[in-house]
Order: sequence, then structure tokens, then C-alpha cells
Amino acid sequence: MVSISIMSVILVAIMTVFFSMNDISHKTELNRQLQWNIKNMLEFMAEDIRVDGIAENCQVLWADPQEFWCSKGGNKYYLARSDGDDTWVPTTGSDCSDITAQCRLVMNGTPLSNSFISVQELSFEVLWSDSLARLSVHMTLRPALFQGIQPEEIQRNTLTIQTTLSEHFLFQ
Repeated sequence: MVSISIMSVILVAIMTVFFSMNDISHKTELNRQLQWNIKNMLEFMAEDIRVDGIAENCQVLWADPQEFWCSKGGNKYYLARSDGDDTWVPTTGSDCSDITAQCRLVMNGTPLSNSFISVQELSFEVLWSDSLARLSVHMTLRPALFQGIQPEEIQRNTLTIQTTLSEHFLFQ
């Protein structure tokens, strides 16, 4: 009887460690996916800015000037929401605040991230100076609801970033 009691205590301890390690692994994977997507989106925009530059006059009828930017090469970057048919419709951040919304940063209708994340908020500010144009990017990303993640987990794993991309490397 004593040996059964000792064995059950050991099994409970092992199961507790297993479940806690599984939870940590799951959270680490969520953060890895978010960071990987952020890196890819920013690298793509940075390359476009450094190769083509930031367009001074870019007209988009559907958006506020802080909701899009254009490269001199003609690429338009904006926030878009999926209409369910792999078509991305330009939208605003208020449409993406709902946890069920699948929104992404899009370039000319093509998403720059994978289906594991959703962009909750996105704004751009083009900063002009005499010698250098810069793009300030502010975005809030979260895991997508459609990836089997619970809503509470999505709220706990939301990332907000702000960075500035310039047309040239800055050396000190």
C-alpha cells in the first residue's frame, strides 16, 4: 500500500512537470512565430525602401495617409482583411481589433506574413528630411485565432513594436 502511494505521488509530480513544460513549449513557439513574421515583414519593407526609396506622392483612395505607404517602385503597403477567399481587402485598424478578424500587412494584394499571425493595428509615418527619408512603422500583432489557440492565449501573446526604416544605412 505504501509503495502504491509513493508511486502515485511520483506520477503526479512527473505529470505536473510534463504539463508545465508543454505549456512553456507552446508559448515559446507562439513567440517564435510572431518574431519570425515581424522580422520577415520588416526586412521585406527595408529592402524595398533601400532599393527603390519612399514615394513622395502616393494616392490611395480608401485610406488615411497613416494607413499605407508606397515605394518609388510602385509597391503599396497597407493593412488588409481576408474576405475568406484568399482575397485581401484594404481595411482600417478598427476592423482588425476584433479577435476573429484575420488581418495582415499586404503589399499589392499579397500578404507579407503567414497565417499564424494577425495584425491588430498598423500605422505608418513617413519622415522627410533634407538628406534622408525614413518610414516609422508601428504595429500590434497577435497569434491568429484560426490556429487552434485559445482567446486567452492570444491576449497574453500580443506584441507591439515600433521601428524606423531609412533609405540608407546610418553609420556613426
